[in-house]
Amino acid sequence: MQENATGTGKVNGGNMKGIIFNLLEDFIVSRHGEEIYEDIVETCDTGELDPFEIVSPGSYPDEVFDVIVRNAAKKTATPLPALLKEMGRHALPKLAKRYPHFFTPYTHPRDFLKTASMIHHVEVKKLYQGAEVPKFFVDDKGPEGLALTYKSRRHLCHLVEGLVDGLGTHYHVPLSVEQVECVLTGHDACTFNVQFLEHGTRQGQ
Repeated sequence: MQENATGTGKVNGGNMKGIIFNLLEDFIVSRHGEEIYEDIVETCDTGELDPFEIVSPGSYPDEVFDVIVRNAAKKTATPLPALLKEMGRHALPKLAKRYPHFFTPYTHPRDFLKTASMIHHVEVKKLYQGAEVPKFFVDDKGPEGLALTYKSRRHLCHLVEGLVDGLGTHYHVPLSVEQVECVLTGHDACTFNVQFLEHGTRQGQ
């Protein structure tokens, strides 16, 4: 079995929604240009699938995303974890623009994260029939921040870290994200400590 996009897990033969591929394409093109993205894709073995024909509502093999993102890391000389984090930071404002109703009810990343599981399991499945969504659990620690637990067989924890970081930018709330547990090091799930670094501003309740 091939390792997955984190570089240490395993691909389990599932499918991923096309929007993730579209966000990866947009990220690479914005950072490195259309020609580099085309070279990345054209030098990947994606079987009979043409990556240039991927559409957001479609479902495509996890392995194809894995192959493309690995080749992107190689072609851009970027460590895979760093590439996925940067993709997450880049993707968050794109998602907020595309799905504003997920974001506008909140004014603070704390409040958004506390409803992340509901958004994924209810709203995302409405938009994308058959989507295999991750699970999120939040332990609110009060003023100092919260613990965010992420469970998914894809183990894309670096991407999640980038998305959380992007939430701080989106809501204009400085924050720090530190991964303290990972399934790839023997834990039951991936857990992040998220600290809000505001000074004199109101935090979400």
